[in-house]
Amino acid sequence: MPKIVDHDERRREFASAAMRVAIKGGVNALTIRAVSREACCSTGALAHYFKTKDDLLIAVQRSAGEKSLARIDDCFARYEGRALLEAVILSVLPLDEERRGEWRLWLAYFARAAEVAELADVQRDSYEGWYSRLRDAHRSSCPTERPMTRSEINVATDATMTLVQGLGVLGMYEPSGITTRRQRQLVRLHLERWVR
Repeated sequence: MPKIVDHDERRREFASAAMRVAIKGGVNALTIRAVSREACCSTGALAHYFKTKDDLLIAVQRSAGEKSLARIDDCFARYEGRALLEAVILSVLPLDEERRGEWRLWLAYFARAAEVAELADVQRDSYEGWYSRLRDAHRSSCPTERPMTRSEINVATDATMTLVQGLGVLGMYEPSGITTRRQRQLVRLHLERWVR
């Protein structure tokens, strides 16, 4: 009797292995051979799901995006108001080794997505999910007696997104760049400006 394979689960397992390879060795280490070794499978089995390096990059981007959004969703379950907004922002900054690895991937992915339309589409989807949750966190942080207008929320969300991207890039160069302590301090200063 032939073995029944859950192809979606197998694809997720391979994407997870690809993410581990890329976090450990960078995007240049992301090869069919390296990922198959990490996933303990043959290159043929992996190639059945991912034909090219760009296919692997898309899987890694989706996997990293899902992990990031899961952390953000956890913030929504645990916090409210200003504490929610702060937690959402901190959940995506490179404050530990796992998130620094994700930022390394995202930075490499951004560069490749500028050249390949399919990669750019995946990046745009990920960005829209993050932006939507960030806007919801801003909306949640508004006091009920003086809520922000839709326009004010959008401007605050844009400013916060800019802060996150800047801190993310600069935070990658810690300790010579912006330390984790400094990132947290700048987030609090930002919130003083944008949350009444």
